[in-house]
Amino acid sequence: MKIPRNIIFAIILCLIIGASPVWAREDSENKPSRFGQRREAIQQRTAENRQAFKERREEWQKNVKTRRAQAKERYAAVRDERKKTLVERVQNALDAINDRRTAHFINVLDRLSSILDKILSRAEALGAEEKDVSVVESHAQSAQSAIELAQTAVRTQAAKDYTVVISDEAKTKEIVSTLFKQLQEDIRVVGGLVRTARGEVVKAYQALAEIAGAPKELKISE
Repeated sequence: MKIPRNIIFAIILCLIIGASPVWAREDSENKPSRFGQRREAIQQRTAENRQAFKERREEWQKNVKTRRAQAKERYAAVRDERKKTLVERVQNALDAINDRRTAHFINVLDRLSSILDKILSRAEALGAEEKDVSVVESHAQSAQSAIELAQTAVRTQAAKDYTVVISDEAKTKEIVSTLFKQLQEDIRVVGGLVRTARGEVVKAYQALAEIAGAPKELKISE
């Protein structure tokens, strides 16, 4: 007996509908959650930023060696040997300050990324308990954007060159003072971005603490 086409179609449709939850479940098991995707992105970005900073720092250190080898040319206008020695000390101080501060900023941003990763992990667990964590997600996204902005600024700052070049001995003090002020201002701007990132991470944590019933205070050194 020949089975009518409409019955065959109905049987196939039932099989598809019955199997679809299994396919959906398999896809959901294999695909990272939105929290997992964001955490992976943060971890990858942190690793990439650390490597990029390392490379720029190494390149900067090479340039410093080259520059020091050319010190006589840069200070040719300074005839006073005592003043030359002071200028060289100033140059070393400029280099050390920028290197030390940018390395510190990178460490702070790495820690902020680690804390944000933990916040997202906890938020995912709370979400699985049917709790509304949308506010935490929103703050976490802002924190991630702020961290990435600060990371870019720190890498740029690490590559900056504050070379003392004296073409007129009478202007030595003015030239040195200008370089120090420029370095201080640049560090202040980058530090401001790092503090903003810190503030955004604190907001994400506080939103999480509100839901989880945890202490709202989060201490992060700057």
